[in-house]
Amino acid sequence: MNTVVEITNLTKGALPKAPFGVLAAKILSANYELSLTFVPPAKMRTFSQQYKGDPTHMNVLSFPISKISGEIIVCPATAKTEAKEFDHTYEQHLSYLVIHGMLHLAGYHHGSRMESAEKSWMEKYIDFSTAF
Repeated sequence: MNTVVEITNLTKGALPKAPFGVLAAKILSANYELSLTFVPPAKMRTFSQQYKGDPTHMNVLSFPISKISGEIIVCPATAKTEAKEFDHTYEQHLSYLVIHGMLHLAGYHHGSRMESAEKSWMEKYIDFSTAF
């Protein structure tokens, strides 16, 4: 079995080309099944309220389903807004949020270990020389 990444875009915008499948195989496992869903702000607010009790948590949510499957929900509009704060392009920040979600599925928690892993994966797989 190989890593399967099912991408669903519920927004009106196009998504950047990023190596989500490669990242999932490397960060999660070679046999992982990942559902990656991109949603508009209103839908993200609903999910954030429902699952975190906080409608202001608007960038990424991760849901482990089993040891070899999970779901990540990302709001591209929030990625676009937050990108400048992180000195990223929109494409880079959207990729960062997906990596962040994958690391949560891999068992990471917020802190220096997670930040180091995020930086490492970004440097290896996300192009910082040009916009996508």
